[in-house]
Amino acid sequence: MKHGLAAVLIIAFFVSALIPDPAAGSSAGKGLRGSLGMGYDDNIFREAGNIDSGWFLPYSFRFRQTYRFSPSDRLRPKIHASGRKYSGTNSRGDDARFGLSVSYTRRLVGTDLKHVRVPSLDLDLSGEALARQTTYYSRSSGEEVAVPGDNGPVSLSDRYDADSYQGAAALKFHWPRGWRWAISASAKRKDYRNDFTDVPSIDPLDYDNHKWIFRLERRLDKLTRLEGSYTYSATDYDAWTARDFDGNKVPGTSQQFRYKTFSGRLSRSFPQVAAIGLELYSRKRTDPFLGYYNYDEWGIRVDLSASVGERLDASLRLRYSHRDYERARVGFNLLKALRNDYDRLLVVDVNYALKPGRTLFAHLVHDNIDEQNPLYTYDRTRSSLGLRLEF
Repeated sequence: MKHGLAAVLIIAFFVSALIPDPAAGSSAGKGLRGSLGMGYDDNIFREAGNIDSGWFLPYSFRFRQTYRFSPSDRLRPKIHASGRKYSGTNSRGDDARFGLSVSYTRRLVGTDLKHVRVPSLDLDLSGEALARQTTYYSRSSGEEVAVPGDNGPVSLSDRYDADSYQGAAALKFHWPRGWRWAISASAKRKDYRNDFTDVPSIDPLDYDNHKWIFRLERRLDKLTRLEGSYTYSATDYDAWTARDFDGNKVPGTSQQFRYKTFSGRLSRSFPQVAAIGLELYSRKRTDPFLGYYNYDEWGIRVDLSASVGERLDASLRLRYSHRDYERARVGFNLLKALRNDYDRLLVVDVNYALKPGRTLFAHLVHDNIDEQNPLYTYDRTRSSLGLRLEF
């Protein structure tokens, strides 16, 4: 974790050095936001049998500054951190993220970025460096996994600590009136800090990912919007071993995945009262080697939000997804059933404004994971209350 945070801080230093002083002719705006609360998790390690629960401290911090060099461009550097700190013996379930991101937007066709012009063409460039520290536990035992190594047992408690780096570019075109077209491309590199290369049974998880997105949006009227998108994503692992049709590892061949996703969304707003959105999507994953990990997925998402007066607002998000695998079997066992996954997610947020910049919040997340493998079937609810400050 130390090396990852050091890298992010070094990048932040150089980026801040390159950003012009607002007094030198550009206009600037700052935004500082932080939150702190108390929460309860009824299934910390997502276990099917040995369920462990406990209290945690949710926290987040974000500092963002906006530089406007002219009416047609802006630069936004941001530093952010978030995580959950668990109490007592469950502290090994902590999760922490720290990152730096920078985005630059320039209007290539049109004038002021503050207004939607028809026609207008915007260019977005962004980059992010993120360090994450988390913990992996055995779902079957609820304890840290340790495997034999050259110099004794090797703990996997830090298995998923990682640094990631991502860059993206997007073009957004408004024309004709009521239409918006967008195309974007991104590249991501994720490096795990504990690859356990001295343990033959453990595959490194480092990978590269490339993604292309085409999005079309049509405003049907002032309150109703229709959106459609197509996403192609390619993930290439450095050394995660591929498998054949029987689920056996094939040494010398690294795992690859390709994803194709189609989605459609219809949303309508009722100013100062409520908003509703409905999204349907279909995703197909292919394994270019032999297709062992191929699956078809479809899902539905519903978003609801409402406001009561000027102080109270609430939102609810429901998501259901189903994955049907073509060849992958439970536990890589030919005598067991094919994997068939049903996932459900419920997210509820309630905010009450005490005064400008001071907000009480309540947050609830419920996961219902139903998979063919009983070890991966579980329910989990995380709820928290806290205070959010904005300056």
